[in-house]
Amino acid sequence: MNDIFEDNPDPDYKPTKFMATLGKVWDSFEKPPNQRRYIQKLDLFILSYSLLSYGLKSIDVSNVSNAYVSGMKQDVSPSML
Repeated sequence: MNDIFEDNPDPDYKPTKFMATLGKVWDSFEKPPNQRRYIQKLDLFILSYSLLSYGLKSIDVSNVSNAYVSGMKQDVSPSML
């Protein structure tokens, strides 16, 4: 079984001209298919985590601001703003 982290898991693998050209801009296109799939899974996980975190942060900031404006100035400390 080939290991994903091997330098050359398939010695006969040679990227197509199109993939080699894309590899000049984006590194993962020159890698073998199993390494590209692994990188895509990592990218998907990091991107989804970042988007979820950003969305929750923006909801939290919006809720604190709305609470302050709607008259809960005593409950919302200035440090939360």
